[in-house]
Amino acid sequence: MTRRFIALALMVSFVGFISCKKDNNNDTVKVPVQESKDNLNSLAADMQKDMNAVYEENGWMAANTFVSLMSIEDPVFNGNIVKKSTGKKLTLKSFMHLENLKRSGDHVVFADYVGTYTWNAANQGWDISQNAPSDKIVFNFPLESAQSVNNNVSLTVYDYQEVEITETDEYGTWTYWEPSAAHADLVVNDTKYLELNYTAAWNASSGDPQNVSVSLFVKPYTLSLSMSQESNTGSAEFILEEGDVRICSVGGDVTLNAETFDVQTITGYVQYRDIKLAGDLNVAAIDALETDPTADFLNTNVDLAFYNYPEDSKFADINFNDNGPDGLGIDIAFTDGTTIDGYQFVNDLMATLDSYVQPASAK
Repeated sequence: MTRRFIALALMVSFVGFISCKKDNNNDTVKVPVQESKDNLNSLAADMQKDMNAVYEENGWMAANTFVSLMSIEDPVFNGNIVKKSTGKKLTLKSFMHLENLKRSGDHVVFADYVGTYTWNAANQGWDISQNAPSDKIVFNFPLESAQSVNNNVSLTVYDYQEVEITETDEYGTWTYWEPSAAHADLVVNDTKYLELNYTAAWNASSGDPQNVSVSLFVKPYTLSLSMSQESNTGSAEFILEEGDVRICSVGGDVTLNAETFDVQTITGYVQYRDIKLAGDLNVAAIDALETDPTADFLNTNVDLAFYNYPEDSKFADINFNDNGPDGLGIDIAFTDGTTIDGYQFVNDLMATLDSYVQPASAK
């Protein structure tokens, strides 16, 4: 059940164009339809502007440098590194994949790695002062490149905790561990560019996540993710903010079959800047379908609409038709009576994003 729910939560959280929640239409606040159309057409440009805000910050450069340094030396998994008198070495790759660190009874021994790890440009490796500090892992490294001697970036990992799970089913009983807390800060020249706070509560006998909360600050944005599960229902919400301004948010609820844990319904929404897509999905009916879906079937079991945000006033419905390139088509029907091809809208959006993202990814 754990893997199924996590997969569903991710689907609800990040594939909002498929799994969206239908909000009550707010008819008291009117936004001109043309303004709504303009906002819809500017989605790609708005997304790229927000992406560039991250790319242009030192935190993005520091993260890339961090990864490149770890690719140079990996003393945890490669034993051919000459160790300093201060002790053993640790790499970023080890921290990024904590489940691969040395374990005791399938338990991450975080305390074995506490200390300060300083990048040595001359030796192209990490020098370590073990147990200093005694409760944190601190990486000091350069912002610019592996050849730089100015270690002006500090990444601190602390408060990593796990809980023991003892699960029994028809195949037997076994014990394993799940992360229940983790924190990390990345600072460049005394300015914080990244902060991670993670907490989770797990059912100690089934291994199911009961509540998960993640807050990630990546200058200038703050991302928060929450997830909860009770019996045959679950919910998840993702929010991206810049200060007090909500840039993007996705939320949804999932109902599961009480016996098989198969998905019955998904409701949710996805919002980006001034646009919100909301609706619901009858998953059980779609799964039970033994033939290709028709437009009438999808219009009955998939209910989607565009809203203005934050006004929550609807400006367009999503309708399926039989006139698409492969039989099925999608119309975006605006409240002023006009209609555009939904497939063409998505294709144009992706083409615009591709033209923006290509140079941005090279930064």
